[in-house]
Amino acid sequence: MNGGPTAQELLGATSQSSIDEQLERLRRCVRCGMMYRESQNMGAWSCRAYHAMEAYRTPHQPTYQCCGRAIGMRGCVPADHTEAYEYDAEAELVGEAIAETLTTRNARWHYDEKSRRWYVRRLDAVALERCFDQAHKFNSEPLNRPVTS
Repeated sequence: MNGGPTAQELLGATSQSSIDEQLERLRRCVRCGMMYRESQNMGAWSCRAYHAMEAYRTPHQPTYQCCGRAIGMRGCVPADHTEAYEYDAEAELVGEAIAETLTTRNARWHYDEKSRRWYVRRLDAVALERCFDQAHKFNSEPLNRPVTS
């Protein structure tokens, strides 16, 4: 489980009314452009525009290193929509107030009995690992370029 900011901190919510307001506020995903509400987004993995290696591609590269898909094609890692914050493979700690407010928790939500805290996975960690493996394979293959003198 990660030690990053809680979902409640990312939303900037302090009171129950501000939590409700932040969960229902319409937002635009920076990756796919879709409008979403955080109340239906957490753990839903509805964004299909996430390419784990997008930040590492060169301007002249016609495909993503992680999946070989053409630039602009559907992402290879199912993830939650985001306004800016990039999720990692670790489950995200969710503030108690948010966890109790949301009634649409799915299998990507986990309650840790020992710490008595809720966590949610914001992206598919297995698909993310596959992307990194594919990118490593792509970068370690020899280039078949003709030698020019």
